[in-house]
Amino acid sequence: MADGLSIASGIAGLLSLGIQATQSLVDFYIAYKDQDTDLAKIMRNLDNLQSIFRSLDVAV
Repeated sequence: MADGLSIASGIAGLLSLGIQATQSLVDFYIAYKDQDTDLAKIMRNLDNLQSIFRSLDVAV
């Protein structure tokens, strides 16, 4: 039979793991939720860059 300290230690370990896993999911969700905004900014920047290259191509 396990003593009380072993049980408490096991429970503390499980709680710590649960907290870390939950924090990882929260971090992932926060990063994922802003993905559409980031992609829209990247697309605008690429469109601007493409316009610059086209203007340079016409000038040269």
